[in-house]
Amino acid sequence: MTYSYYIKSIEAIKRDILKAWKREDKVLALQLAIQGVKLLMDTEEPNFYPAKYTFVIDLLEVFSMLVFERIKKLSFPKLTDDKLKEIRGNLCEMK
Repeated sequence: MTYSYYIKSIEAIKRDILKAWKREDKVLALQLAIQGVKLLMDTEEPNFYPAKYTFVIDLLEVFSMLVFERIKKLSFPKLTDDKLKEIRGNLCEMK
């Protein structure tokens, strides 16, 4: 398998996660995120692994932000988007 194959596969999974999330199919989005992580098990090409790792982490970051936004909206339904952004900023500063 080539470097471009891995990158295209990971990017396709990321797009599919976003599409599934938009269709309210959260289970499929989770399954796709897991599928992306499983690509890291293939270590036949060690030269590709650092780049593959970086792309998978990006995929997981996208998925985690979708989950975070959903939890936030469910937890604080009366807060405005501006107030939620302020809360997110405060949480990021705590790191």
